[in-house]
Amino acid sequence: MGGQQGHRCSSGLLLLFFFLILLQAQAGRSASSINGEGLALLELKARVEADPHGAVQDWDPMDSSPCRWSGVQCLDGKVEILNLTGQELAGTLAPEIGSLQRLRSLQDDIWLLLLLSSLLPKNNFHGRIPREFVGLSALEVLDLSSNNLDVTIPEELRAMPLLKQL
Repeated sequence: MGGQQGHRCSSGLLLLFFFLILLQAQAGRSASSINGEGLALLELKARVEADPHGAVQDWDPMDSSPCRWSGVQCLDGKVEILNLTGQELAGTLAPEIGSLQRLRSLQDDIWLLLLLSSLLPKNNFHGRIPREFVGLSALEVLDLSSNNLDVTIPEELRAMPLLKQL
């Protein structure tokens, strides 16, 4: 009988040990905080009213970086491409996207990256084009076609240094 009791005790300690490891892992995950680029993208997600294809479903605020999220590609840990073209997203554009200073492309044709940059075409965004998009200083082409946006283009966007086509 003593052998069974010792076995139960060691099994209980082993179970407690595994429980504590799981608890610590979960606490570490909860403590992680998303970087500023991730926060900007989460603002876009928060403004999405419809996502019929689950394009932003895996955008998790508990991740420390958005670089593994669907539609997001990074170089050296910085968001450079946001590919949400044709996802039928509906909502309004988040001004915070303008803080993605290294963003070069928001399109689906990566091979055009050096020639052309565009922004969220073929969706159902509505409302105004945020003036804050002037922060996207690496964009060459700003394409908001096939959306339901206000046609008024903020003057600040026309003065973007690399913007060749609006």
